[in-house]
Amino acid sequence: MTKPIISIKEDETVEEAAKLMKQKKIGALLILDDRKPKGIITERDIVFKVVTKNMDLKKTKVKDVMTRNIVTADSEASLLECARMMSVHDFRRLVVTRNKNVEGIITSQDLIRLVSG
Repeated sequence: MTKPIISIKEDETVEEAAKLMKQKKIGALLILDDRKPKGIITERDIVFKVVTKNMDLKKTKVKDVMTRNIVTADSEASLLECARMMSVHDFRRLVVTRNKNVEGIITSQDLIRLVSG
């Protein structure tokens, strides 16, 4: 599971989100309300929702393209349950919570590393 959580404010620009992802070498940022997940913006969101629609990265806000009402897994969920959720929803990343507060993000790469030993 990826920790610490890197987040961005929903009023930041997509350009700032992309720069932060590059700087931290990650593919997604969470948008939090206190420690509760409010949304997520991924590199795919930027490509599919902004770049391919010729939207301005410097003017488009994270809140305009982030995924809201994200699916989360409880921290007690097994790796198999997480893998199933990711498969069913076609996710590369799954936010893990405990008492609705974000604990981390499990990625498809995390699952591959765990399975391959």
